[in-house]
Amino acid sequence: MERGTWTQESGTPYLKLLLDGVTYSGVALKMDVEGSSIETTVFTALGEENQLTVWGSKRIDVD
Repeated sequence: MERGTWTQESGTPYLKLLLDGVTYSGVALKMDVEGSSIETTVFTALGEENQLTVWGSKRIDVD
């Protein structure tokens, strides 16, 4: 499992992720889960040195 930290620029969608010593720059936003009215946070980012992309979403628990 990847471990890391993230920070978001106040008032913007821009974020920095630090995963296993690699810095990624990207954006986060809120959107509805497709086909529902459940809102979650999603992100995508690009590695500053390795040019790899990462993406994900906040886990939601649905009964």
